[in-house]
Amino acid sequence: MIRLSFKRLSFFFAFGVLFSAGAAVPKTLEIGDVLPEVTLVDQDGKSLALNETHGQATVLTFIFSRCPVATFCPQMSKNFSELQTAIRKDASLDGKVHLVSVSIDPDFDTPEVMKRYAEHFAIDTKDWSFVTGDPSEVARLASAFSVFIDASTEGMIDHTLTTALIGPDGKIQKLWRDNQWTPDTVLQELRNTLDRSRSTETAPFSPGTQQN
Repeated sequence: MIRLSFKRLSFFFAFGVLFSAGAAVPKTLEIGDVLPEVTLVDQDGKSLALNETHGQATVLTFIFSRCPVATFCPQMSKNFSELQTAIRKDASLDGKVHLVSVSIDPDFDTPEVMKRYAEHFAIDTKDWSFVTGDPSEVARLASAFSVFIDASTEGMIDHTLTTALIGPDGKIQKLWRDNQWTPDTVLQELRNTLDRSRSTETAPFSPGTQQN
């Protein structure tokens, strides 16, 4: 729980607008849906189009840098750190997976802050991006993944969690809507997803029945 500054309310205003009268509510993403077109900014200030997978699987979660609840954002980052280490040791996964942590506090979590966050925890950002960006885009993405953010209680941030596995084809393969998932569980789902992707790519040609 973190107290909000006036500036930081802009994100929560953007989040609230999504649910105001007449506003278009983003579709809630489910397994099999295609990741929507959302462009954010990574820790180096570079644009990152989340829907452009470049043939990699993506594991995406939501955090904010000042989250003090050990079993929420810090746990997600700890799990991702273990994931990154395990992925690099697995020849079937190394170079084929991109980790993405999306800040739900974009007013405070600028690219510079996210870079310092990664450096503080000695995180290699070659295959793990920390992204932030326009509050309305972050709010739209959070809402689509059913990440509920509440700043109404005594100026504090409450939020839910979602971690998603997106296949190389840009489709949602798995959703974890809590903090109970383990790196081993995600590793196995990654192997299954990439195996299916390879099977699709190498499926033999079938000409079917030729018509006269």
